[in-house]
Amino acid sequence: MPALQRAFVKLFLIAAAGLIALPAATYWFAAYAESGFSQKLNAAVDAHAQPGAAPAASSSLSVAALCDGAYTQYQRLRENVCAPGGEIWQFLTVRRTAFWTMLLGVAALLLTVALALAAYFIPRRQVRLFTVGWWTLRAISAIEIAVQGAMLVWLSFWVTAYFSHHYFVKLILIAGVLAGGGVLAALGAIFRRVPENEAIAGEPIGEAQAPALWARIKQLCATLGTEPPANLIAGIDDNFFVTQAPLRVGERKLAGRSLFVSLPLLRAIERDEADAVLAHEMAHFSGGDTAESAQLGPKLAAFNHYMQALQHNLLTRLAFYLLNLFRVGFELARSRQSRIREFAADQSAARLVSPHAISRALIRIAAYAGYRQTVERQLFAHSQQHEGALNVAQRVAQGLAAFTQTENFTAGLAVGTVPHPFDSHPPLQQRMEHVGAVIDARDFATIVAAAPAQTWVDFIPDAAAIEGRLWQRYEAHFASEHLKALAWRYEPANDAERDVVLKFFPDVVFALKKQQTLRVTYAGIEAPEGSAAWEGVVAMQYNEGKFGTRDTLVLSHADKTALGTRRQSKVKFALKPPDRARLKAAINHYWGRHQAMRRWQRQAAAAKVGGGTAG
Repeated sequence: MPALQRAFVKLFLIAAAGLIALPAATYWFAAYAESGFSQKLNAAVDAHAQPGAAPAASSSLSVAALCDGAYTQYQRLRENVCAPGGEIWQFLTVRRTAFWTMLLGVAALLLTVALALAAYFIPRRQVRLFTVGWWTLRAISAIEIAVQGAMLVWLSFWVTAYFSHHYFVKLILIAGVLAGGGVLAALGAIFRRVPENEAIAGEPIGEAQAPALWARIKQLCATLGTEPPANLIAGIDDNFFVTQAPLRVGERKLAGRSLFVSLPLLRAIERDEADAVLAHEMAHFSGGDTAESAQLGPKLAAFNHYMQALQHNLLTRLAFYLLNLFRVGFELARSRQSRIREFAADQSAARLVSPHAISRALIRIAAYAGYRQTVERQLFAHSQQHEGALNVAQRVAQGLAAFTQTENFTAGLAVGTVPHPFDSHPPLQQRMEHVGAVIDARDFATIVAAAPAQTWVDFIPDAAAIEGRLWQRYEAHFASEHLKALAWRYEPANDAERDVVLKFFPDVVFALKKQQTLRVTYAGIEAPEGSAAWEGVVAMQYNEGKFGTRDTLVLSHADKTALGTRRQSKVKFALKPPDRARLKAAINHYWGRHQAMRRWQRQAAAAKVGGGTAG
């Protein structure tokens, strides 16, 4: 079973449990209590029955039927027992609410599956179906969070009160905070503005900068019967794509149809191969693919933003799983439609240029992208700070031919996909089969290694300057992220490595009472009355001091005591209350760094044993 289908089944089971478990438990508890109330009611009625009356006449009384008005002869009893707000009224109301909540959960699951199936089999209605699902499931999720939150608070009082005739204020407060936080999180996410994320790295190219390329693009559009793009953007990513969504390129905001071309890829493929790629992208315009994506994109962004806001609260996670189920089901439908669109665009390219041109282009692009990812992974895994320029473009250009001779190159390329930022593409082998130009895998290396005779980059005078600026910015960002990663990996062995760690994890100092200080470092925590290293710590608990007592950090270590329990150590300190949240965050962050460092060391050791390298 494919990964997305497995995820859908798994999420369905989790979502079903989240939607039904608490209402089902509430229903059972309320029904159980009602049975007890009914027994007491029957006993009370029998005790007050007239002498000689048959006990069986009242032995089947139920409080639910009584409160529903089934026993007219017990009108006064009904007024006393079923008064609104009373115990029996509460249990009856909660049981019915739990029943309808379970039905609502089942309906939500069925609706999610139905919408996913409809989107799968009716692709032209995907935008409308997603909109219906987005609004409906968001409303259902908000209702579920509010109702189940109220159930949780009610149970926190009545479960203990019914069975032990005691209730616990702290338990009720915890449930109340959880429920209130869930409702606020859900409502806040609904009205929170979705951050804009349409920026891409590149530079616009006007017709005056590349008249021949623009003319070729317009010619292809005219043949396809579609309007040409309003914007041509040159970048250094390892893909080509089109979109009708608004874009921000540098300081400029671009609207309308946009075509992104990769200058490194244009430099690596023949003109006819590039023509096939351009025809493929223009076919997405003529097929209406980009118009639909432009409509759906903002909705997907809002949906994803709402889901992210719900995953941090325990109560809202029940809605998170329901929404995620819908998202995965919809992604299954979109994935199928994406494959259909890619095959159709490939066939348009084969018709306008040639089948072999599109197949050769796909081979070259997949090889370039695969090798570039290999080069960048190796650079990022390097265990020392990079000095000077990374020269990614030069490394890829110089090593690509040798890469084609490596083991499993052809097999990996045949089943691999061509990278794309917006949707999943079919495997290369299937795409070649659909255009009727299957190239033997044994010829892949020859095609990739052959230098193109003429490329479209030759007709863009500013190409080298644009590439230079973009690579400079890209490599600066890459080096910065690599340095940050080193700060998470290092167990400093010298001053240079310690400086890297301290750059991102400087000592955090907190003022204590009596002019003392508490220090959180990358190595551990230091307090006046005791210190502890992060090494060997597997769990920790922060206990806030009350009534003048000190705060205590309880650390559980990996090693065991003579009794078989984990060894514990404690760090005590008299912290000022306003600093507690900042201290907790610092402790979690620095302890997390230490754990990440140890994981990296284990992975690096395993890679060396397996014959690989971690830098």
